[in-house]
Amino acid sequence: MADSQAVARYLALVSGRRRGAGADVLRGLLRAASLLYRAVMAARRGYYRLAARRVAIPVISVGNLTVGGTGKTPLVALVARRLAALGHRPVIVSRGYRRAAGQDAGDETSDLRRLLPASVRQIEARDRYVALARAIRSEPHDVAVLDDGFQHLRLWRNLDLVTVDATQPFGYGYCLPRGLLREPVSALRRAGAVVLTRCDQAAPEGLADVERRVRAHLRPGAAVLHAVHRPTRLLVADGTSAPLESIRGRPCFAFCGLGNPEAFHRTLADLGAVAAGRRDFDDHHAYTAADAAAIAEAARAAAAEWIVTTTKDFTKAAAQELREHWPAGLPLAAVEVDMVLAEGDQALDALLRPLVGAAEQGDQKREEP
Repeated sequence: MADSQAVARYLALVSGRRRGAGADVLRGLLRAASLLYRAVMAARRGYYRLAARRVAIPVISVGNLTVGGTGKTPLVALVARRLAALGHRPVIVSRGYRRAAGQDAGDETSDLRRLLPASVRQIEARDRYVALARAIRSEPHDVAVLDDGFQHLRLWRNLDLVTVDATQPFGYGYCLPRGLLREPVSALRRAGAVVLTRCDQAAPEGLADVERRVRAHLRPGAAVLHAVHRPTRLLVADGTSAPLESIRGRPCFAFCGLGNPEAFHRTLADLGAVAAGRRDFDDHHAYTAADAAAIAEAARAAAAEWIVTTTKDFTKAAAQELREHWPAGLPLAAVEVDMVLAEGDQALDALLRPLVGAAEQGDQKREEP
């Protein structure tokens, strides 16, 4: 599933928009595969309920239920910045998903670098438990943030924060590959809090329905927070930045590799960009020179004045290949997005303070003679 047509066909199939006997048969086959997937995930959860490994500091996991595009990365940055502001020394632990050739970090880690102060350390490792334990021994970290960690059950965590996109919350109701769910919605029972993202892009009645359905699966005392993705500026490929108004009323050709591409295109529309064309790729797509040339040619044919993408795509090493193929005078830019909690910092503090405070008290007791 490497181009926009394949992505669109798959989404049309699993969403039910694609009709006909052939589509029904395909959905039936995918549903059978989904049942097998659910059984494997259930067995895996049961195993790690007993086998999860602990480290010496609190661990806060940020993850989601569906494939890609729910706002995990901005929430990781928000949590880490808040912990640092409270005087803690957080370390972010990532899997390093699909690091491209010549790229010194995976997609999310590269994206996080722009959003975090230099004092917040990031580590990537396939074995996140071993990497985190080593980091704790070598530096005075007192809290860890596990990036994309809801399904990473090997590492025991003190708090699970789960993002749910208010515009596409439940992956069409099925686990992979019949739908986009990584786990059944009932897995929210493990969450300490759910952060509903893109709340400003959802209709009020739709948002209320999503929250009602989420709360039906939460354990008592779990919180539901509302967040919005707030575009801040354009990052331009020549190393400069530009105000968001630069694309208002201008024809833009957009491309992205996200699990939920519609949210990105909706953001561009909200910014007043004129849609001259688009191309959507699979989540974490590794761009080739052929992709770059095709994007540039399509943008030129559409008489676009800008090529616009996401920061995740923009920061890939392949972005250099893109720069070598777009037409002269046609700038490439990424929309930088930050996350803002509607309830403000106090809501997040109410979740974080007891966690790290309890750890501090435990450290003080261990230090007493």
